[in-house]
Amino acid sequence: MAKLATVTANDYKQLSLFLATFQDEPRDSSFWRERFKLWWDNNPAFSEEIERGWVLIEEENIVGFLGITPSFFQLSNRQIVIHNATTWRVLPEYRDSSLSLLYRQIQSAKETILINTTPNAVVYKILNMLHFQPLPTMINREWVLVINYHKYVKKALKGLGNTPISPLFIKPCAALLNAYQSFKLSGFGDSGINHVKQVDKADRSFDDLWERTKEVYANTNVRNAKAINWFCFDNKDYEKTVFGYYQSGKLLGYIILRNSDNGKVLHCLDLWTEPNRDDVISGLINYARQYAQEVYCDTIRLAYFNKTLGDYYGKVSLFHALADEKKDYYKAATELADKISEDNSYFVLGQGDYGI
Repeated sequence: MAKLATVTANDYKQLSLFLATFQDEPRDSSFWRERFKLWWDNNPAFSEEIERGWVLIEEENIVGFLGITPSFFQLSNRQIVIHNATTWRVLPEYRDSSLSLLYRQIQSAKETILINTTPNAVVYKILNMLHFQPLPTMINREWVLVINYHKYVKKALKGLGNTPISPLFIKPCAALLNAYQSFKLSGFGDSGINHVKQVDKADRSFDDLWERTKEVYANTNVRNAKAINWFCFDNKDYEKTVFGYYQSGKLLGYIILRNSDNGKVLHCLDLWTEPNRDDVISGLINYARQYAQEVYCDTIRLAYFNKTLGDYYGKVSLFHALADEKKDYYKAATELADKISEDNSYFVLGQGDYGI
């Protein structure tokens, strides 16, 4: 029977080879060694008091793995370190021992919060069985900012079946929709893009913004410069694009984007601003729209992080759509779980190991 052991830095070479040679895994061992640096060695939330993860060992060979990526989180207005589950891999012949990894992970997080944001159908059933709870979030809905209206109109017209439509109709229709969207996003005035610039490294202005705004929600990710740099700029395999809105040198908000579908879609992983600043949100989205046009994206997908943000997206006439199904779960002691509700929390796409 396979034995369970805690991962140490001495296991990196063997563990990276195990993951690289796992069934249907296209990425090589060097990719996984870089993941270990991100998850643990270069992670500001990691300390040697936190277990990196666990392996199943059979005759000195790794036959299974389940990892932890710690991160900073604000719970009830107090900064803590939470555990994010990542990369559960067990060879088929040792699947009977799989749950020992999960039980150990749950035990290690008994005094904090354990988040699992990327479960497949099988894991989803197991998490429910073990009384994991859904994160109080609305990210199964999203708003879509169309960039390539020509493609959008052409696709929409195809849905009309065999109705004959002249290609000459597509171009003016797309131009009209694009102009209307520009008008709505501008807020009937300044688009705000002159206040926005791309950020290559979070500096003290991010710390200042976090200190000014951290009490808006009792429960949310810590967003100081150290946390932003780790999530956005230390991760070369899943690069992010960050835009900040500045006024007189003061950061008032930012948006974090990640592309998918061969660069044709930009997903908003996080949007954080001073409260009640529609002008800042508008400036960030307008700038993101301009950027998306420059890099030939088709759409920007803006998840419905909370009702306030969703109401704003509706006000500027973005298209409403169901997001790809995404189940985010957490487990915590009752006294911790009781502090988390939809009203006092702000959860985004950048939760758990999603995006890292």
